[in-house]
Amino acid sequence: MAGRQSRKSYECWRIFSGVESEDAVSADGFVLALVFALCGAGALLGIFVPERRNPALVAWAGSLASLLALWVSGHVLGSGAILHGSLWTIRSLGTLTFSLDRLSALFLLARV
Repeated sequence: MAGRQSRKSYECWRIFSGVESEDAVSADGFVLALVFALCGAGALLGIFVPERRNPALVAWAGSLASLLALWVSGHVLGSGAILHGSLWTIRSLGTLTFSLDRLSALFLLARV
């Protein structure tokens, strides 16, 4: 079922973007996952790093995460691709998803 859902979201992306490459979608999705991972790692490592090195750790993790977010949003703005992914399902609420289109990418660029 997961394979069918990812194939379906790729087909929706391909129709809306006009781009035939599935590699562009997976690369953007991977970089967006890296952004979330860097934010989480910076928060968790802040607990274990000595107090005097904490500001440097947060600065490095935040800077790398924001650069990756800039790259993803710039690529989405330039290519017109729509990045869409499903995270998990909550029985009472449904499936939690994220989507990054041109308008969302513009707001992401403005925030970073």
